[in-house]
Amino acid sequence: MGNRYIAGFDSSSVPVRALGAYLFNKEFPALGLQPSLVSRPAARLMLFLNKLSPSLREKLYSAAPISEALPRRMLKEDIATRSAEYFVKQYPERFFPAVSIGASNGAMMNICALLGIPFLPQNMLIPVRRVKKDPHDVMGEFEFSKTWGTTLLKANPELALHLIIDPTHDFLMSHSIAYFRAKRIKLGKVYKQYLLKVLKPGGAILVNDCTLKWPVTSIDTNHYFQFGGHGSLTPDDFFHNNPNTAEFRKHYGNAATKWNPPKPDLNAAEAEWGLNTELLDDIRQFCTKHGFRLIRVSYEEPEDLSPLAADLYRDWYRSRQIDTGRLIVQSFVLQEPFWTVRTGSIPFWLVFPTIASFNKVQDYIQSHGPFKEIGVSLLSFGVTPPGLVAGPMWKRLFKKTSKRGFFIGVEESEFPLDFASLQRYHLDFGKQIRSRYPVFGKLSMEQFERFLTGAESQYSVSVSVEQ
Repeated sequence: MGNRYIAGFDSSSVPVRALGAYLFNKEFPALGLQPSLVSRPAARLMLFLNKLSPSLREKLYSAAPISEALPRRMLKEDIATRSAEYFVKQYPERFFPAVSIGASNGAMMNICALLGIPFLPQNMLIPVRRVKKDPHDVMGEFEFSKTWGTTLLKANPELALHLIIDPTHDFLMSHSIAYFRAKRIKLGKVYKQYLLKVLKPGGAILVNDCTLKWPVTSIDTNHYFQFGGHGSLTPDDFFHNNPNTAEFRKHYGNAATKWNPPKPDLNAAEAEWGLNTELLDDIRQFCTKHGFRLIRVSYEEPEDLSPLAADLYRDWYRSRQIDTGRLIVQSFVLQEPFWTVRTGSIPFWLVFPTIASFNKVQDYIQSHGPFKEIGVSLLSFGVTPPGLVAGPMWKRLFKKTSKRGFFIGVEESEFPLDFASLQRYHLDFGKQIRSRYPVFGKLSMEQFERFLTGAESQYSVSVSVEQ
């Protein structure tokens, strides 16, 4: 279930719940936001909502975040501690050979599932209640962050704050909330106590280090404003007059020639995906003090880790005499680790269903295929941002199979307003794939470290180990 202080539907909280369910040997219905008993009735309700007009669905999607948005007065509370407590409670209390910490990433979640270890995110989304008359008002959001971001940081010195406004991917949800993306710059008491409790003597902390940067405007120490975000557009597309963004603005009610964000003055860790390396310094000191090893996996683009994770599964399945002919394309938080392993499927995680992501998985299929089967899940934004790849183009991947291709939980005709897919992705997994394998055993850290040897020559990653 969700937490009062952080968003339940986010790239940090959902993977933690998914991984936690897997470590408890459980399925992961409805993004972990509902009890499993109500997931099927809820899926039927969502299918009904899919029959509503597109304009009405957009309005419902815009209003949905209000239910979990934080009142501004609660920004004075100890959110850093409360969120950390929530994350560690998602996992079983037992010894682990390693724990991963760092930038949120679906491919790292896949790796952690195979290793049977927890992942503790650096970042979190704090949705703050802010109903806007004009969702295109970038400077209004900037001024809001000056006031209320300062309030948050004063009460939470363990955090750095990026208020992000992405007027493409988050356009509908930003009608009713401000996106306060916080990054932990200190481990904090809760994380430290948890690591000392569950890490075996001499165990490892696996740091997930995404080096992605984005131009930001400094507001104060550890306080930034980020306009735009990683996805289908570059920073130049957001800050300059790109024809694709002009068409998007016109379609969604802003005929201005361009947005008018504040001028950026430095490059910082991207708000949603990048690692603030100040946390790395604290982790290094902690490992030195307590005799833990530090393994750092670094890469620039979030999806750079996806080919490595997919190959890790492929090798592990082969070692267990499991057929490696099925590839599952995951989209944002639409991940089901239990059924991925239960069906012997190779996961390839994508940030969003955009052209850059499509090209990434297409390259992997061309270099590693042909596959017997390819299954694809698609996150519905509720809007059509520049670079979105629709169903017919995804079906091109199906032609690269020797047996069949299929969507997982996707009603193709309704995408990207197919909100039922948030419920159906889990229910459809077992229906679409009939093969079953026991969910037991895990990849050892020794095996993983051997796999990482030479990774720099095969993948766009670098690996360092500190004793």
